[in-house]
Amino acid sequence: MPLTVAGIGCRASGDDGIGIALVEGLPDPGPGGDVELVVWENADALTLVAELLERHGPVIVADCSDMKAPPGTWRFFDTASAVLRVSPRNLSSHGLGAAEALAMARDLGFTWPVYVFGVQPYGVAPGRPMTPAMRARLPELVRALNRTIRRIVRRSSAEENASCRMPSN
Repeated sequence: MPLTVAGIGCRASGDDGIGIALVEGLPDPGPGGDVELVVWENADALTLVAELLERHGPVIVADCSDMKAPPGTWRFFDTASAVLRVSPRNLSSHGLGAAEALAMARDLGFTWPVYVFGVQPYGVAPGRPMTPAMRARLPELVRALNRTIRRIVRRSSAEENASCRMPSN
């Protein structure tokens, strides 16, 4: 079961493109590995649902996230234990946000774990590039995401190996 690491956002909206930049900055895992890197640029909620339903393993979503933290701060959490807030400010132009997309995917049978590697933006503005402050933090954030990916892969491998062991007599 491969781990999918998806960078989402919009490059042309300031720091909203951080998820894409993070995934593009990761080392190439190579073919047939245990990690698949994908970019879901400008994806609306229904596109996110469709993309999740195509996966056959856990997913890490790297994204710009308003966590009420200092700009440039990152947090990693499992959506199963986190409270995803729905806010009218966070809704897409189609009226649905990421929390609704995940709920729809769950309702349609997606059962794999979904994690978020969220980064608090310095600024999000249409038609603007990533802020210089975020660009400066990018190498450190890529290293943090890469460490997080390795931890999830090791945990998944350990759980898979434990479930394959035969009971001893």
